[in-house]
Amino acid sequence: MVFRLPTHLDNFIPPPSTQVQSQLGRPWRGILTVRGMRASDPGGNQEIRVTAVETDGDSQVAGWPTQFFAHLVHGSPILREARAWIHQHAPPIATFMPDRIADPDANVVNQTTFRSLSRILFENQIVAIAGWGSSSTFPGGGVIIIPAEHSSALLVAALFFEQFPDALASRLPPTSTSLVTHAPHMQPHIPSFMSPQPMQPISQYSVSPPLSAGPRPGYGMVHSAPNVSYQRLGSPSPVEQPIRRSRQEHHLRLQLPTSPIQPPSSSLSSFETQDDAGAQSPHFLAYQSNTTTPHYNRHHHYPRPE
Repeated sequence: MVFRLPTHLDNFIPPPSTQVQSQLGRPWRGILTVRGMRASDPGGNQEIRVTAVETDGDSQVAGWPTQFFAHLVHGSPILREARAWIHQHAPPIATFMPDRIADPDANVVNQTTFRSLSRILFENQIVAIAGWGSSSTFPGGGVIIIPAEHSSALLVAALFFEQFPDALASRLPPTSTSLVTHAPHMQPHIPSFMSPQPMQPISQYSVSPPLSAGPRPGYGMVHSAPNVSYQRLGSPSPVEQPIRRSRQEHHLRLQLPTSPIQPPSSSLSSFETQDDAGAQSPHFLAYQSNTTTPHYNRHHHYPRPE
């Protein structure tokens, strides 16, 4: 049997029970997200890495979230009343200080933001309120954060696990206590010029309906040429007026004969007619075609269709 002799090194190894207690007693570290620190951006958020270096009373650190969402209660200078109530009733208290970050630049920014928060609270005599979050097991309440009396490097947080005291809740706006029930949802800000707009018609002209069999009012075919398109009669646009005038002069020069080829009687009203005096009727139909209009010879006799 081998026996181990005690040595002086045993004093440096704590017993197992002490090791477990030291792990459970580690200070809380997390993120404190504060809204409304900048006057130019009231809806902006500032993240501060903090650690709870000291707790007093039943703080229940095991149930704390890893991130607190706090907002400044602007317009309600109740810092003096809150500090007096805390001294009188002695609720559970936690003392926060900025956490140490490995990156030197990030560490300086974190400490500067922490001190700025403490200075804003003191100069405006206001407090910051944070909730436990939706995943917390605490029935209500939250955290009221005030600056330390003698140092801007410390913040004091009064802990309430059921509800805020009436003496302080009555001095706070109703929206402040309702916002700490759950962690706020961080929604991205959308500028007004990027918001969706209703659809607007891109043109005031509509597509004409397809032609059906038989004559239709306002439609007509000038010549029996292939690929002839139709167009509704109406007041011509300024662009179409010289084109229509040129076509009218062209038809006047042609003086198409009416005896060789007679159109169907059902559509006589849709074609050009001549009155008793031999004057050309002013009603002409405009058309578009990708073929050249054939020239008619008035002295040539066309065969009569069967």
